[in-house]
Amino acid sequence: MISASPRYLNDVDYYGGFEQEDLDQLFEAMGSNYNAWCSGFAPLAVGGDMESVAVQEFSRTLFNMRPDIALSVAQTIFQSDMRQSSALSPCRAASSKVLKTWLFPSSSLNTCTKTWAANPSSKS
Repeated sequence: MISASPRYLNDVDYYGGFEQEDLDQLFEAMGSNYNAWCSGFAPLAVGGDMESVAVQEFSRTLFNMRPDIALSVAQTIFQSDMRQSSALSPCRAASSKVLKTWLFPSSSLNTCTKTWAANPSSKS
């Protein structure tokens, strides 16, 4: 990713990469079982499996965050609209597509849901 998007939420005349429904699913996954979300998100964001040192380190960093703060930061980032205060660049749509793939791959949501359902004691 080259830089952050000034707005991640799609608008009538703006493609940010996410629909509100996508973001609601992200926030729900983070809020209902943060540990399962971290376990599914870390390998996708880093691009490796759980055995790689980079994924383990990133996963450790996520797990060290308080879930309520992580959720609040995610909501602030993804619901913000900074289009008026930043210069627009044609790269924003491409980076949003990559980010959306990391956050919402079809298999990761299923994996997180299955992990949560199979191990309710890990709910945070």
